Amino acid sequence: EEENPDIIKIPSFSLQNQAGQKVGQEKLKGKITISCFFYTKCSGICPRVMQNMKKIKAEFENDREIYFLSFSVTPDIDTAEVLKKYIQFTGFGKVNWDLVTGDKTEIYKLARNTFYADTNTGETKSKDDFIHSEQLYLIDSNLKLRAIYNGNINGDIERIIKDIRKLKKLG
Repeated sequence: EEENPDIIKIPSFSLQNQAGQKVGQEKLKGKITISCFFYTKCSGICPRVMQNMKKIKAEFENDREIYFLSFSVTPDIDTAEVLKKYIQFTGFGKVNWDLVTGDKTEIYKLARNTFYADTNTGETKSKDDFIHSEQLYLIDSNLKLRAIYNGNINGDIERIIKDIRKLKKLG
């Protein structure tokens, strides 16, 4: 099978989840992963995007082959402890869904270079500029980024659910 050079592969990373456990790219292997960027203090698009992640999760409730991963873009504020409280408060991030925090440089590098998660792309950004994205990302079991969706649009939520089903059929 030919490798498509345009397909982005998720690079290695090492972050920690709400339980303080290490989470890296190996956790995604063999699973279909839906991912997003968020922060716990966000009152705008994040809760809607996370709510839509929850909606997608509900479609595949007991399916352990489907994994959810949310990266905090304010890791300096969102410690593992804060993420744990956020889960208790919102109900997001339960079972097979990690909220991860860690080194800001590593998270921002992943966000920009792998996921192209910057929403205001018109201007040059410094490495410290804040990333805010309403995108959802579909990653296949071989760590390849398959598609990007708007996490705020119902049509896109239905599309990602269909695409997950297609990927599951492909094995």
